[in-house]
Amino acid sequence: MHMNFSEEAEDSYFFSQPHQPFFILAFISALAGMLLFMLSYKGILNLSVSPVGFHVYVFTYLMFTPAFFGFLFTTFPRFTATPPIDKSVYMRIFSFYYIGATLILLGSIVTPVFSGIGMSIVFIGHFMGTQVLRKIYKTTVMEDKHDIFWILTAMSIGVFAHFLFIIAAFFYAPLMGLSIEISVYLFLFLLTFSVAQRMVPFFSHCTVERNPYLMRSIFILLILHILLEGFYTNSSFIVDLLIGVLIAKELHRWKLPFPNPNPLLWILHIALFWVPVAFILSGLVNLVTL
Repeated sequence: MHMNFSEEAEDSYFFSQPHQPFFILAFISALAGMLLFMLSYKGILNLSVSPVGFHVYVFTYLMFTPAFFGFLFTTFPRFTATPPIDKSVYMRIFSFYYIGATLILLGSIVTPVFSGIGMSIVFIGHFMGTQVLRKIYKTTVMEDKHDIFWILTAMSIGVFAHFLFIIAAFFYAPLMGLSIEISVYLFLFLLTFSVAQRMVPFFSHCTVERNPYLMRSIFILLILHILLEGFYTNSSFIVDLLIGVLIAKELHRWKLPFPNPNPLLWILHIALFWVPVAFILSGLVNLVTL
């Protein structure tokens, strides 16, 4: 009776919404990855893979990406006015992430062979999850696809960066820097900002007209940043300054109420305000370093 009750509860609650298993997996992966990295850093444990590469991969593809899928599998159908994603679909993708993450974390202390197999499995899950979002994008009858287009673009670029990372980790190391640059700027940042510029003004009750050129301008500047860094380190300072000024002007136009009486919104506003400050500081540091 106890076993039946537990299985029923698990089936009805833990897997009932896509964000629940993906968020928990991201949380556990982050904790396990940090623990292994710290033990390696202290010399207690010898990782079978590059510690820096392991650290980057865990946070980018085992923490942020599952969390993104958990969020998008819940909200993307709402953004597009389409039916919710079927449980069998998101559980199949979760299974790839669960098995792959386990092999990667185990392989980091046993053999890089496990890590390679695990990365391949996670990559398949990443690709399949993005294809689910692409299918939703193609089937929606909504005329305004601006926001979901940029969300899908960032997720697709993340798949490409993921592929480059695997090639760099096992076949051609010089691609590692390019993979990290693309994943940070054109995947992690572009995706989070695409979601933020849609949701934060809405939840903050700021009825501001959308800037139709904002995302395209930021996308082009981020590509220029990556290209310049590829040619000469720290040469992207002028692009970083432009991005910082552009986003600062946009946030000023939104007129977000700050400080906000809602603590969650206050945190989101602080995070948004930090973006232009960070890009401007990055540009100044690169200039001084250069």
